[in-house]
Amino acid sequence: MSSPALRVGLLGAANIAWRAWAGVHANGMTVTRVGCRDADRGRDFVKRVCDTLKIEEAAMPTVCSYEELVSAADVDVVYMATPVTAHDHWVKECIQYENHVVGEKPSAVDAEVLRSWIETLDQRNLVYMDGTMLSHGKRVREVCAAVKRMGGPVKHIFVNFTLGGDEAFLQNNIRTHPDLEPHGVLGDLGWY
Repeated sequence: MSSPALRVGLLGAANIAWRAWAGVHANGMTVTRVGCRDADRGRDFVKRVCDTLKIEEAAMPTVCSYEELVSAADVDVVYMATPVTAHDHWVKECIQYENHVVGEKPSAVDAEVLRSWIETLDQRNLVYMDGTMLSHGKRVREVCAAVKRMGGPVKHIFVNFTLGGDEAFLQNNIRTHPDLEPHGVLGDLGWY
C-alpha cells in the first residue's frame, strides 16, 4: 500500500512558486492550495500553471488567503515564496498549525531566527528545509558522481555565477528592495 500524496500549499504566487509547483507535480505530490494576497492574481497564476502542467480543472488547488492556507486541513507542508522579512511570521503560523515548511532563500533575516524555528519545529517533529533548487537538484548529484569517479580528493573548484539585471530588474525585483529583502542580491545569489 502506498502512502498518500504529500499535500503542499504555496504561500505566494511569485515566479519562483511556479518552479516549485512544477517540482512538486513532477514528484507525485499535490498542490492543494495557493495563498495569495490578491485572489484574482492567484486564480490567474493557478490557471497558467495548471494549463502548462496539464493539471485537470478538478485537481486545481484552492486559491485562498495566507491565513486560510496555513490553517487548512488539506496542507501538510507549506512552501514559502514570500519576502524573507515575512518568513518569521509565517513559519510561526505554520508551526502553530503543525505544517512542515520549505522556505525560499535566504531562509531568515539572521541565523538566530532560523535556529529558533528549527528548535521549535524539531520539538513538534516538524521539518524545515531550504528551497535552494541547485543544492537539491540533478546537477549537484552529477557533480558528486563525477568527483567520486575521479578517485581522489578535490583540490580546487572554480565556479562562476552571474546574473545580469536590466533597469526593469533594478526597479522591480524584490532583491533590490531592502525593506523586503534586507540581504539584497547577496542573500539570494550568495546562497549558492
